[in-house]
Amino acid sequence: MPPSHLKTLASHAQVELEPIRQNGLSREERLVIYKKFLEFEEGRIRSVHEAGGGGLEVATLRSELLDIVLQSL
Repeated sequence: MPPSHLKTLASHAQVELEPIRQNGLSREERLVIYKKFLEFEEGRIRSVHEAGGGGLEVATLRSELLDIVLQSL
């Protein structure tokens, strides 16, 4: 698994999920932000898989993605 992908994932999460950390968003607004973030990152993971990334690599990336989302809740 490319370490740069994990760094990019973490930095992307920091930027895209920042509005969720602020109070005042409705559940629906937070859901839209999460869905957009997950859709984009799942696409990046799919690209790794289609480029020949192994199952362990893809599973690790997906696990990291879910860890980041759950930590932001």
